[in-house]
Amino acid sequence: MEINNLFGLPAHPLLVHAPIVLIPLCLIAAIFMAIKPEWRRRYGIPTAVLAVVSAVMVQLSIGSGEELEQRLPHSDLVEKHSQIAENARPFVFLFALALVGIVVWDFVQRRKSAQAGSDAGSATASTASKLVSVAMVVTVLLGAASTYMIVKTGHSGAKAAWHDTPAKKAGGEGGEGKGKD
Repeated sequence: MEINNLFGLPAHPLLVHAPIVLIPLCLIAAIFMAIKPEWRRRYGIPTAVLAVVSAVMVQLSIGSGEELEQRLPHSDLVEKHSQIAENARPFVFLFALALVGIVVWDFVQRRKSAQAGSDAGSATASTASKLVSVAMVVTVLLGAASTYMIVKTGHSGAKAAWHDTPAKKAGGEGGEGKGKD
């Protein structure tokens, strides 16, 4: 499914803002969940849902961007932006997958602990705790890489969109300040 237009405007510039906001928010939440496991239990599901929404929005943004690219004259900057976005996609999808995996793992472990009782399997719980700690570190690293790639993608997109816009020169030369001393 591709969305090419929203409210009579090209969809791409509107869609890209969701992952630009949500992915760094998910990274912040993942950092907090890595620090405090009880926050993982409380905020894990909403964070995983937002990460999945982010991944879907990245896919929709790429699809709408490809459609918009077809309607514009060829530009090396747009081509570079498109390539960076393609490279960002796997990081975002892996980040979302890792968050979902941790939430599911945490849920399963809590159910096993509740069924087995509090004392039975404390060695197993310790091993599981270590594994989920390692998984959280990997997830935070994926989130950091996703955030970096999304920021890089957004920067290249802004450059492609605004590269030929005249800028006000420093020191009062050119622009509105010219000739007013």
